[in-house]
Amino acid sequence: MIFDKDFIYKSSHRVLLELHLKKLFKKYLLRKNIKKIVDFGSGFPRYKFLAPNSKWYFFDINPKNKNIIYSNEKNIPIDTADIFLCLEVMQYIDLQNLKTFFWEIKRIIGNDGIGII
Repeated sequence: MIFDKDFIYKSSHRVLLELHLKKLFKKYLLRKNIKKIVDFGSGFPRYKFLAPNSKWYFFDINPKNKNIIYSNEKNIPIDTADIFLCLEVMQYIDLQNLKTFFWEIKRIIGNDGIGII
């Protein structure tokens, strides 16, 4: 069996995560016209390839570059989005702030969006 370099450097966790994300995005993109996607806690954005024709908004408490906007879980500075993506972040949010965070997600995606957490 031959593996490419990218596959070898990823953990099994990352490989499985990306596999499932690809399936979810493919399924959801076929059903809806996805225009806006929030990647909260993006660190180094890596999932834009899943929906390259959509507008991505990257938020993080420690922005690493000019494409990432500062935000914490209490006040995410965007009105709406079709998808709210938040991976490997929940363990860093204080229990007292989780309820507020989930209300923020609900506010942003409304009744028709999807949250991937």
